Amino acid sequence: MNNHNIIRKRAAFGFAGVAIVLRMASDWIFPNGGPLYYQAIQAGLLLAAIILIWQQLETIFLKGGNIKSSVREGLLAIPFGIIGGLAIAWTLFGGPQWPTLTQAAILIGNNLFFPVVEELEFRGFFLSWMLEKRVSPGYAVWLVAVIHLLAHIHLFLQGNYVMAAVTLAVFVWYGYTTIRTRSLWGALIAHAAVNIFGFLPSAGSGTDIMRLNQ
Repeated sequence: MNNHNIIRKRAAFGFAGVAIVLRMASDWIFPNGGPLYYQAIQAGLLLAAIILIWQQLETIFLKGGNIKSSVREGLLAIPFGIIGGLAIAWTLFGGPQWPTLTQAAILIGNNLFFPVVEELEFRGFFLSWMLEKRVSPGYAVWLVAVIHLLAHIHLFLQGNYVMAAVTLAVFVWYGYTTIRTRSLWGALIAHAAVNIFGFLPSAGSGTDIMRLNQ
């Protein structure tokens, strides 16, 4: 790798690092994880980072790897999300509280955007950075998952330890899927599927169910 590419790569990981710091801080600063503009800043930093390493996207698992296997693993999250979402709805409300079409469209749109941002941050740039620092893959997956969990500190403040444990488990799953297939696409699909199908059965309740279960 020539010096020019090295500089571009360092700048890209610098931008991504700032995005990760913003994500880690959002749960401490804002009551609902951060307004849209705050998320858009993170997305802008990640976009700039991706442009800088456009010829090296395999570095963050967006190119190469076993994409078909990764996608198949990601799709396994759909039944998991459906079962989990229905269990949450029955536990909180005694049954599903289905959203209106408008509510569903907003929820789906949000959860096609925010999981992409988080996966690029944590399983994309952060995990690949850990591997470049010669951290063992298994340890790197768990460390990234734990740090990502700390970005959801509201779960602990609410005493929602069961959801915190589930969140940690799915983050570890996303990480191992990425490591095993060398592709981020499965984690992107799984994260979006878990969120969408997990939130839909309760989205019509009027409760900030995303805040309870992020």
